[in-house]
Amino acid sequence: MDESLAVDDGGGLRNVIVYVKDGPPVDVPSSAVVMDQVHCRFSPHVVAVRTGQVLRFHSGDAVPHNVRGQCQANEPFNFMMASAGQSQDQTFSKPEFVQVHCDVHPWMNGYVGVFDHPLFAVSGDGGESRIEHLPPGNYTLAAWHERLGTREQPLTISDARVTVDFEFGK
Repeated sequence: MDESLAVDDGGGLRNVIVYVKDGPPVDVPSSAVVMDQVHCRFSPHVVAVRTGQVLRFHSGDAVPHNVRGQCQANEPFNFMMASAGQSQDQTFSKPEFVQVHCDVHPWMNGYVGVFDHPLFAVSGDGGESRIEHLPPGNYTLAAWHERLGTREQPLTISDARVTVDFEFGK
């Protein structure tokens, strides 16, 4: 199943990483983000983590997989997961977007957005995402999609909640 373009009936686009460019660094969360391998696919298809935060790759499948990360700024990685229940932790020291593949099952791929701040979210069903606790100020908000690229727009935050729409055309 190709998850690279997941659009709902209302036009909402899932698996978009929305983030503030140049957000302020704060402490790294102690909880791990999990990307599972279930039914021969990465689940979720897109995740986002902080630099230094653990990304735990897990295999819920009873068939062998491997995880190969195509990194540019960080060290590339490639490891085997031979049986169900196996996990391997990965961390990143620099921000970037990383594509992950399973060489055993060539249709399996996913993406990891790595950020040095906490101001990001991945869109879910309906194409919505929410970045909490953004202090008042002027920012550049960006939205990244694996096939449709990146869109940016200026954002001014006051004391009120702000809604921003990104449009990914053809």
